[in-house]
Amino acid sequence: QKGSEAEVYQQKLADEKVKLSALEEERDTKVAELEALAAEKEQLAADLAASREASTAKGAEAEELQAKVSALEKERDAKLAEHEALAAEKDQLVADLSASNEASAAKSTEVAELQQKLDALDEE
Repeated sequence: QKGSEAEVYQQKLADEKVKLSALEEERDTKVAELEALAAEKEQLAADLAASREASTAKGAEAEELQAKVSALEKERDAKLAEHEALAAEKDQLVADLSASNEASAAKSTEVAELQQKLDALDEE
């Protein structure tokens, strides 16, 4: 009877060892999966940080470009105003020249008339 009990005990012990071995194997698999997930999580966190950094850099670059555009627009507006002022000044100079030419022509006509009168007086 003791031999039979010992065999039953040995069989139970062998069964428990098989179960234990299967559980240890399952545990090792789960640990490996968890480690892989942890590594993946770290990679995703690093990717997210890099993406945020790149986004911040792009935002700064966009602000810098907008500032350059604004400066160029102001410069263009100033040059346009300067051009308009010069065009108005040119128009005024043309008008002044035209008036001067008309006055000069009138003086020339007056001088010619006076010369004719003088010549007529000289002939008398």
